[in-house]
Amino acid sequence: MIKRDRGLPNRSEKNIDLAYWVDRNFNTHPNTSISRMRKNTEYFEKQLLDIPNLNDLRTRSIDWHNATFEELIQSESEHSLFSQISIAGNSQELSKDVSRQLIKWFQENYYRDERS
Repeated sequence: MIKRDRGLPNRSEKNIDLAYWVDRNFNTHPNTSISRMRKNTEYFEKQLLDIPNLNDLRTRSIDWHNATFEELIQSESEHSLFSQISIAGNSQELSKDVSRQLIKWFQENYYRDERS
């Protein structure tokens, strides 16, 4: 929701709507490969948080994030999108057949016009 509020850095005209989230929510296959780095990550996180004032800045940034969300969610449009995202659940990968058909339709109907 905060990303939607600030917009995309290089595409200010692109709307961040339900389709944006559905397109990016392919999390149907667990990926635990990062787990092997957990011990080192925790070590370096502790080193970072030992830097004077950094832990306070981290806490303040989390508080800001939470407060900004609470403010945004009061808007009807933001509440509506958040509800839709929550209900949408996980996106499913398209089958190869459906993917091929979509590409075929695109090539037949849109790509052809651009080449002319």
